[in-house]
Amino acid sequence: MTDKYLKRLVSVLNVLLDSKLMSVYVIGSLCTGDFSGEESDIDILAIVSRTLSENENVQLAEALNVNNLPCPTAGLDIVIITIEEATRLKAIPTYEFWYASGKNWPEQSWQRGANKEMLVFLELARCCGIKIYDSVEDVKPAMVPKTMIVKSFLEILAWHEVHILDSYHDPGGCNSVLNACRMLAFIKTNVFHSKTAGGHWFQKQYRSNKTVEKALKKKHDKKNEDCTETEIILFLQWIKEEIAKVNP
Repeated sequence: MTDKYLKRLVSVLNVLLDSKLMSVYVIGSLCTGDFSGEESDIDILAIVSRTLSENENVQLAEALNVNNLPCPTAGLDIVIITIEEATRLKAIPTYEFWYASGKNWPEQSWQRGANKEMLVFLELARCCGIKIYDSVEDVKPAMVPKTMIVKSFLEILAWHEVHILDSYHDPGGCNSVLNACRMLAFIKTNVFHSKTAGGHWFQKQYRSNKTVEKALKKKHDKKNEDCTETEIILFLQWIKEEIAKVNP
């Protein structure tokens, strides 16, 4: 089902973007080994040759909506970025289009903005992304220096701090806690981990942590106990302090 969806997705992008479309990568849980069917979303990074028009963005949002392109998983999260932004890195890269749609998600769409999280997306695509489309010209994102990754991680953790226990972004607290674990794991090992693998890595490297243990259990069975807001805040703060110590 996922393969068929990805083929349809690439077809839609080809029709709407035509010669602008250069590469499409699957990133996120599908490439880090933590994909769990209807529970997971599909994360996509697409690279285009030049800036998208407002009309192209509107057409993309309509065509990719879950009602028009039914997604067999929790939903679709796609970012489109130009080749210049992907290969000539800036501290805060600009994206052309960022869109999310799912069966139980609020539809969200952003046209042309800048965000440090793009650096993580680019490095994910470069290191372990699954390329599902490539034009004649071989396209690969530039290597993102660890100093830039650290700054991106700190911004993402700050974002998590204001979305703790959000039913959409952080059910039960597992996403904020396990994302923090895999960020620290990358900083220490230079390897991107899935949320689950990041949590297990943390438990092996540090003394067993009750917050991480609860997050791991919650991720794999929603009936398990939620993490509390207080323990998540304390854990994220500790992770931020550990990451900030890193001198790549």
